[in-house]
Amino acid sequence: MLRHNIRNDLNVVRGALEDLTGSESLTAAEADLVAAAARHADAVVETAEKARYIQQTIGSSEVEPTPLGPVIERAVEEVRSEHPNARIRTPDSSDQVVLADVNLDIALEEAIRNGIVHQDDPAPTVSVAVSTPASERVRVEVRNPGSIPDHELRCFRERGETPLAHGSGLGLWLVRWIVGSAHGTVEFDNDDDRTRVRFDLYRVAD
Repeated sequence: MLRHNIRNDLNVVRGALEDLTGSESLTAAEADLVAAAARHADAVVETAEKARYIQQTIGSSEVEPTPLGPVIERAVEEVRSEHPNARIRTPDSSDQVVLADVNLDIALEEAIRNGIVHQDDPAPTVSVAVSTPASERVRVEVRNPGSIPDHELRCFRERGETPLAHGSGLGLWLVRWIVGSAHGTVEFDNDDDRTRVRFDLYRVAD
């Protein structure tokens, strides 16, 4: 209900801002302020939608042995449908089975999606790799050019309740929650030129 009310109220605000945008009486400075207000209104709606999505995902949480190959395929297929120009490289195959939340594909989607949206390239590149850094562990690593803004990583680093932050920052929080629910870990290696997101998960023995 709260999300519905926010969306309706923001639609009214957006309509008023659009009417103002078309007014010839605005100065250039006033037009810039109206445009900024519209962007902030859109950001509030995005955050409300993401919060609802997180609530639904957490509500369906369950940990079980999970074949990694199909998880990667589902995540990549979903992101490619949203970003058809993106070049997403994946392992030829992965027969690893890991202990994971049933929403692991959603966490991987978020990591890949973040890798795409933080690139200026019209055909952004993201790579997904699988390795075994230890006999009992499987690592999924998402690599891409570019870096995630600090204010979004701050949301990922916060502990406790879901922080109120930008929508993609909430997405990073969801990544940590999904992987952590199966006692896995998430690490970000974020610099000026490249970002690496690593999921370390427990391997299920054959």
